[in-house]
This record gives sequence, structure tokens and C-alpha cells, in this order.
Amino acid sequence: MAEASARRVSERPNPTLGLVPGYNTTTGRSAGISPWIIGLVLDLPIETAGKREYRTVQARLLSESARLDVARTAWDVRRRVREALLGLHHTVQVERNLQKEWQLYTSKVEFLGHWYDTGEISGMELAQARIELAQSRNAWLKAGREKSRDLALLAQALGLPQEALKGIQFSFDAFESAPPAGFPALVIQRQALLNRADLLAVLAEYQASQYALQQEIARQYPDIQIGPGYEFDQSDNKWTLGFSVALPLFNRNQGAINVAEASREEVAARFQSVQADILAQISQSFVQYQVSIERLNRADELAREMEAQVKRVEKTIQLGEGLDLDRINKELEYNALLASRLEDLITVQQAISRIEDSMQTASDLPGGERGLGQVMNRRQEGSADE
Repeated sequence: MAEASARRVSERPNPTLGLVPGYNTTTGRSAGISPWIIGLVLDLPIETAGKREYRTVQARLLSESARLDVARTAWDVRRRVREALLGLHHTVQVERNLQKEWQLYTSKVEFLGHWYDTGEISGMELAQARIELAQSRNAWLKAGREKSRDLALLAQALGLPQEALKGIQFSFDAFESAPPAGFPALVIQRQALLNRADLLAVLAEYQASQYALQQEIARQYPDIQIGPGYEFDQSDNKWTLGFSVALPLFNRNQGAINVAEASREEVAARFQSVQADILAQISQSFVQYQVSIERLNRADELAREMEAQVKRVEKTIQLGEGLDLDRINKELEYNALLASRLEDLITVQQAISRIEDSMQTASDLPGGERGLGQVMNRRQEGSADE
């Protein structure tokens, strides 16, 4: 619609042709003079002071603003898909962890059952283990229901029915790694201010408002109407050339100029507001990312230590110096630690989503040369060259 409007306002105004017939009742036919009077008037409008050029450029800028709004909507779709896919990744991993936990508790109950049969433990200890097993099973089943819900949310983000996603295996490799905490904040800010579609759209609107103001200023200079005419007046051929122009006596279009100036100031204020919101969003995203990546790094260290402990317990059991129950308990601790690490990883990925959203650029998109990963790589290469 904006492009069609740009084509419409760039058209030149059409001339008008007027027909003015008349009849003279006082002229007698006996005199040999035709009583008919026929007049033709052609009005040719001429716009002055570049009004058509200002109007055309303004419409093209509004068309560019509309195109950028489409790009912003496309980014919103991509953002919703990523959030839905991240949510599905979360529930899938939670379900796997809970399934592993349920299997470990099942083995633990079986092991304690043998001890209870031999009288080595009380029924209270076995009952407690069975309660933990039931709770683990209920949590596992609940995670399965949540996975179905997140799959429906992903289908909604893709604009597809949920049945269309059945049997599809999704890759979550993009969520398993994260850039280091010290990425360049100023580079990200620059990328956001130069790339965000909503900010560029407001900038295009501001430029359009500037041309709208120039158009209203140009309207202080009146357009010209040239009207050549012909008249057949009772057998006489008469030619005329009319010239008309509006006289700016009562106003100089000051009211429309004031409205255009106020509109330009309003768009400028909106531009400043959008820019400030972007910078605040980047700052908040940086803080959240740095905190979350530090927590994730600590969780990775604890996970490596716990994994080493599990291996030592397994080796002890192989040497006949430990009990299988020790391995089960240690694996339960390790599984709980992995579940906690998963929450930290999801928090990191959510922070990355906010950073990418602040730039409206993602490195995993085709042609996304300025995404977060590429920015990091170029910064490292530049440091090496220096």
C-alpha cells in the first residue's frame, strides 16, 4: 500500500477540459449569423516550488518505513520461534534427566529391598526410598506433558498445526554453547543502532516528516493555472489565454507549517525514545548474560568434579571395595547437578536471545554476517592483527 501510494503521489495532475455551450436568442437567422456559441477551456495546472518532488520523496520514505516494519515483524517471528525451540529444548532435557533419576531411584529401591529382606535396614528407610521413586515418576510424567505443550507452542510460532511436527527430530546444538562473557559491548551497541528495523523505520519517518515540512513551506508559493481557450461565437472564431494564481493575502500556510513542524518534533522525540530503550535493553542483557555465564562456568566446574567422583566410585566398586548403592547415590547427585546446570544454560541462552533481539541480528541466519558469533570472531581476529 505504501509503494502504491508513492506511485500515486508522484503522478502529475491531469489537465481539465471544459465545454461551455450557449445560444443567442436575439440574433435572427435572416442575418446569416449562427446563434450558437460554443466555448472550450483547457486548464493546465503547474505546480511550483518543487512540491511534487517533496511529496514523492516523502512517500518513498514512508514506503521504506513500511518495508522496515515488515522486516521487524519477520524478526519477531524468528524470535518467537527461537524462544519456543529453546523452551522445547529445556523440557526435553528435563524429561531426560527425570527419566534417568527415575531409573536410578528404581535401582535404589531394588537394592534397599534386598537389604530390607535380609533385615539390614528398617522399613522406614525403604518407604522413604519408595516415596522418592513415586515423586520422581510423577515429575517425569509431568515433564512429558510439558514437552507436548512446548511442542504446541513451537507449532504455533511456526504457523503450523501441531500434527505437522510429529516425528520430527529437532537439533538443539545451537543451545549447547555460548560465547565468552567478555564480548564487546560497544560493538553490539553500534550494531543495534545501525541495524534495528524499528529504529531505522522511525528514522525514515523523521526524514519523511522533514520533506512534509518542506512541502508545506513550498505551498506558500501558489500554483499556476494556464487556461488556453477557444470560443465559436456566432460564426466568429475567438482564442483566449487565461492565467490564474491564488493570492496569499489572508494566510501564508502558516497553520499547516506549524503542524508539520510539530509532527517532525514528535517523530524526533519518538526516535530518541526508541534509541534510549535499545541502549537500556542492551545494558540489561549484558548484565544478565555476564551473571548467568559466570554461574554456568561454576556449574561446569562442579559437573566435571562430580563426574570424576562418579568414576572413582565406579572404579572402587570394580575393585570390590565399595557398594553399588554408593554409585547410585553419587549418580543421583550428579544428575541433580546436571539439572541445575541445565537451568543455568537456559538462562544464558535467554540472555543471548535478548542480546540478539537488541541487535535484531543472528549469526545462525543466512546472510547474518553481523551476528554475535561473527562479531566475536572479527574482534578476536582484529586483536591478533594488532
